[in-house]
Amino acid sequence: MRVIVYGSANLDTSVWVEAFPRPGETIHAHRSSSAPGGKGLNQAVAAARMGAEAVIVASIGDDARGQAVRLALAAEPGLDLSRLRSEPHTPTGQALITVDADGENQIVLIAGANGSHSPAGVPGRLEFAEAGDVLVCQLEIPMAATAAALAYGRSRGLVTVLNAAPGAPVADLLGDVSLLVVNETEARIVLEDESAATADLAARIHSRHGVDVVVTLGAAGVLWHTAEGPGERPAFEIDPIDTTGAGDAFVGGLATFLAEGHPLAEAIDFAAAVGAMATTGDGAQGYEADRDVVRTRFGLEQPAGPASETKAYWEGRYRERGAMWSGRVNAALVQETGALTPGTALDLGCGEGADAIWLAEQGWHVTGVDISATALGRAEAEARRRGVADRITWQRADLAHWRPAATYDLVSACFLHSQLEFPRDEILRGAAAAVAPGGSFLIVGHVDFPPWAARDHGHDHEAGEKLHAFPSAAEAVTGLGLDGPDWEVLVAESRVRSATSPTGEVAELTDAVVLARRR
Repeated sequence: MRVIVYGSANLDTSVWVEAFPRPGETIHAHRSSSAPGGKGLNQAVAAARMGAEAVIVASIGDDARGQAVRLALAAEPGLDLSRLRSEPHTPTGQALITVDADGENQIVLIAGANGSHSPAGVPGRLEFAEAGDVLVCQLEIPMAATAAALAYGRSRGLVTVLNAAPGAPVADLLGDVSLLVVNETEARIVLEDESAATADLAARIHSRHGVDVVVTLGAAGVLWHTAEGPGERPAFEIDPIDTTGAGDAFVGGLATFLAEGHPLAEAIDFAAAVGAMATTGDGAQGYEADRDVVRTRFGLEQPAGPASETKAYWEGRYRERGAMWSGRVNAALVQETGALTPGTALDLGCGEGADAIWLAEQGWHVTGVDISATALGRAEAEARRRGVADRITWQRADLAHWRPAATYDLVSACFLHSQLEFPRDEILRGAAAAVAPGGSFLIVGHVDFPPWAARDHGHDHEAGEKLHAFPSAAEAVTGLGLDGPDWEVLVAESRVRSATSPTGEVAELTDAVVLARRR
């Protein structure tokens, strides 16, 4: 998945002083420099340096400053400049940054071409985005354009990240935001409460606005609060040279890991390290680092990927035959979702893609997730053949280590079982948290292994029962908390159907079907 940054682009002039001048005093600088900047550029550059496929959607002028920005950015490998627009007869945005001896900064902004963004221009500038991409916005362009970009991203199934900086009230935007990122000052502006206690900022924003939120506290670390609860981590210890752009680097690192499907806590660890690294150079982009440098400098472990045993097992299963499943959509999915208004959908354990493709044919924008590259390759080929490839994003991930970073109008988990050890309940709880208000959560599961499954793959019935739980529909509702006040359970029942194994064996199977709507 890509990181798409929609926002500001400047030419920054940084001036280093021993102390910030008081009003009326002259700035006595001992050195200065100019370089590309703006929150949008800084975040896109950080994402590109950390290995993301990063696209910057921004405006610069057709002046010498704009040419300097474009030329400097061309040296950033992995940064897509095809959406960096030069506006005719318009000056490039500017920022005058004063940095004191402790690395702290003060900034004066001149909008220039950043002011040319308009709501009407959003679809044309973001039409290339695909469901599952991470869209990052800030507040250095007109607020109406930012609001339109977030709404457009939400409608297309993007993970929408709003860095509400510089601080401004953003309550009207948060309905289209997957994740809000603010510093301590900005958090109090969001809450409209200058006296709010630091420790309560994330929890209060989440409670009031219902949005997942990350609050950066500089040297005091990071707080966050999501539907799964609160979290915090300390800052990395470092002697800063210049703190300009550290928050932007944090956002770029965070977006990179979210685009790769890492859990939020893991993404925040990495983002905190990227933000700390950004303080080791002059200016917003003066640090020199890639992902390996950041990991080594701060002692970060390699992020968890698909477990080799699980990956090998499922690749082996899919490669055993030309097609492992029938290619037909699950009947329960058709029955329970056929009357829903299409929006964004997440198909967990999508396999060869039959359910995801059917949903796309009904008008949904679908993200299909599976651990097998072979299965996803077949799914993608079939989606192209049926003319819906532009409506589906395929993502390879081990669901045991992956959690949705966006919310969806429909989350479907049909026959999400494995003959290996598998944290199904934990995965389904994460899936439930990804259902948007008013959205639907469909779970269809076996009440026991099909007779051929245990026999064909070396698991006897007794061992299968010991290793795997097959809850009834009622047990699933209770175990996942769907009987609480946030949910309306529409269906919870057992259904008997006839099924045929890949080798032609016919049997009657009983399924547990649950459909719940988030209030």
